Parts: sequence; structure tokens; C-alpha cells
Amino acid sequence: MLTLNPAIVPQIENTIVLSPEYYVDRTFCNFSSFMPQGYTYSGEKFTIIGDTVDSAIWLLEKVGLFMLRIGVGFKVATRRQIETQNAEQRLKLLTVYLSPTVDKTLLLDDLNYLLREYNGHKGLSLQYSTHLGGAIYQRNDTTPDGAYTPAQKYC
Repeated sequence: MLTLNPAIVPQIENTIVLSPEYYVDRTFCNFSSFMPQGYTYSGEKFTIIGDTVDSAIWLLEKVGLFMLRIGVGFKVATRRQIETQNAEQRLKLLTVYLSPTVDKTLLLDDLNYLLREYNGHKGLSLQYSTHLGGAIYQRNDTTPDGAYTPAQKYC
């Protein structure tokens, strides 16, 4: 874990510290989004599935920290989403946003490596996404004018 200046990051019990700029309350009651400048929530996405707060924490500590290091935007599900949303939404624990500058094939290889010990997805699946293997799904989105944008499969 990083050693940080207390003036920069509040010393909150049960805090996951990813960097001096990014830290998350381990209760996961608040939305956690980590978006570098220039990223948007629209477009292609890789989604990593699971169904527990513990799985979300595991993903944040393993995958989230890596995404921060390489400058790729992502968000993590909140406790409320995990515990109350419909089945399709609550399983989307970590979403990685794919900008046009990201090498999607290389990123998918990195994700597969990072997730080699992850078991939080066993027995789960998403209905409206393309399964890329293991816990990783690819989701499609729409353009700003609402037109459906099919995602390309990267594997």
C-alpha cells in the first residue's frame, strides 16, 4: 500500500488507497469513477462481472490500480448497485472504458493475466453483452445521436 501525506488523503478507516489522487471508502456506498481527461462514458467497454462487494474490492485493488497506472478510465459498482439493481446491472462490477487510443487486444491480454486468479464470476453471465472469456464481457453503446454502435470482438 502507498504511504501518503495525510494532508492529501484523509486517513479514513477502511479506505482503499490507489494513488494520492484516488481513494475509495471500503463500504462502497459511494460511486467510484476514475476517468482521465478526455474519456467519456459512451463507446465500447469491457465489463468484469461478479456479484459481491468483496469481489468489487478485489477487482478494484487488482485491475483498478493497473488501469490507473496505464491511464485507462474505469468505474466500480457501488454497494447499492450490487445489492439492489436488476440482475444484468448488479453483475457489472468493474467497467473499463475503451478510448480510440487504447490497444484493445493488448488490454484484453492484460486483463486476462490480471484476472487469472479471480473466481467471482463463476456461474454468472450477462445476457446483453458479448462474452470474451472468463469474467470479461464486451458491451456495445450508442453514438451521441442515439444510433446503435456494434462493438468489434477483440480476441
